[in-house]
Amino acid sequence: MSLKYIFFEKFVGKIIPFVMNNFIINILSVSVIGFVHIYMQLIMNTIFLLTRESFRMSCLISDHSNKNELKKHITMSWLSIPLSLIVLPICTYIGITMSPTEGTEFALGLTGLACLIEICSEPIYILTTNLDLFRGRTMIEFLSQLGRCYFTFIFVYSGIDGILAFAYGHLLYSSIRFLLFALYIYLVINYFDKTDLVEKHMENIYDIFPSFDVSLSTLTGITTTNYITCIIKFILQESEKIVLSYAETLANQGVFSVVNNLGSLVVRFIFNPIEEGFGNIFAKLLSDVERSDDVNVDSASLRIIEGNHILTVLLKSSIYFGLFFISFGPGYSFFLINLLYGDKYSSSEAPRILSYYCLYVMLLALNGTSERVVNSIVSKENLDKRNNMMGIHLILHLGGCLLLQSFFGNVGIVLSGCFSTTIRIYINWYYIRLFFKKYGKIIEKSSHSFATKRVICVGTILPPFPILGTFLVSGIALYSLGNHLCCQNHVESTSCIVHVIIGGITGIIVLIVIYFREADISSIMGIFYKRNIHYKEE
Repeated sequence: MSLKYIFFEKFVGKIIPFVMNNFIINILSVSVIGFVHIYMQLIMNTIFLLTRESFRMSCLISDHSNKNELKKHITMSWLSIPLSLIVLPICTYIGITMSPTEGTEFALGLTGLACLIEICSEPIYILTTNLDLFRGRTMIEFLSQLGRCYFTFIFVYSGIDGILAFAYGHLLYSSIRFLLFALYIYLVINYFDKTDLVEKHMENIYDIFPSFDVSLSTLTGITTTNYITCIIKFILQESEKIVLSYAETLANQGVFSVVNNLGSLVVRFIFNPIEEGFGNIFAKLLSDVERSDDVNVDSASLRIIEGNHILTVLLKSSIYFGLFFISFGPGYSFFLINLLYGDKYSSSEAPRILSYYCLYVMLLALNGTSERVVNSIVSKENLDKRNNMMGIHLILHLGGCLLLQSFFGNVGIVLSGCFSTTIRIYINWYYIRLFFKKYGKIIEKSSHSFATKRVICVGTILPPFPILGTFLVSGIALYSLGNHLCCQNHVESTSCIVHVIIGGITGIIVLIVIYFREADISSIMGIFYKRNIHYKEE
């Protein structure tokens, strides 16, 4: 499966709105930004979580070589629409009644309608993914996001209320997206050059609709388990927005949203497509090893070995990217906020929050990768056990988030996220180790030419000590220089340019050390260039 289309899709989905927000963020008040990016986004995320996320997880984790199996997944994906007709009015009503700003009823109603239209395109979205129609899916997302950003930009500059402008923009986005998906799947089935999968599974346009002569009992069980997982994951991920909506003013929410969008940009842009692409690969490589009773482990040996190697490289890549942010981020947080958003935000708490957020970036990357792998390869019984552990952790996390926020403000929310994500990583790591230790002898006795043939452990994913030392020295030096050359009391263009040049030279030195001291450097680089991963059963 090619990753380049997924990368591009995430690029247009995150970078284009990010650039648009930078143009209009100083036009709108901080309170409006807080309402749109915290409260309104929380409502949309809640609707999507309760209506589509578990279906995506369940319907995207199989190798659809069997037409009957694909029919089951098509039928299951359509159930997200009737579910949305129940969930969406409830969430929209609660959002309107609890709104911290008066006069937003119409805007929130439009947002709910936009979510419904977007969910109606979900079955086709899942189908295009299962049929490997990534190029078309990517172009649809690109055109939809482009239309959304363009019209939102026009609405804001024409003087329409900022909250209403974003609601209109989302409504146009979901409408364009729905129409393009419907038109695309119709043209692919009837007129375009058909791929092998489309030729095999799609005889006519009616094949995209649900079939009532298939059994969904097994898939329903997996979807129910994933639904619980999604709810827990959602509350853990969105706890910052929940606490902010409850405990902070809209102005402070606006400052935090600016930092959150900027700090998590690299995770959403780089690691989300990696998680999606390699998560599907792990499902195809290893899902039947634990989830089928009749699997031949000997025939799956090469897949186990390959999965062990890929996961080791993925986690090590996450650590390296995170170390760059931890070392370089705090020293340049003020410079970046001031460059992108001006004095209005650089004179606030935003640079300090961003400094702490740099640690959060690495933890988010590690958690996202490990969680996607666990959902792909672990048996349903172990997923249920993990959900029970995460449920207990959920209660502790919400309590810790409220406590730290009361002591440290917005910084406390970031610190709480760091502690919570670390625990989630540990839980995921436990089940990953449990899986690979079970087949450890297969991996260690392999004659395959992978660089990493040890069973995955902390020692296989941590960088060598010389590299860790280089990052540590670089981080301390750049942070000290930043406090003297480019800070709130010293904002001269010459000194800031000197600071950037020093950081660039330091970054080159770090990359050189990594290149010569990291044994898996070719595999790490290959993560971002390798288009396909094949395996064969012996």
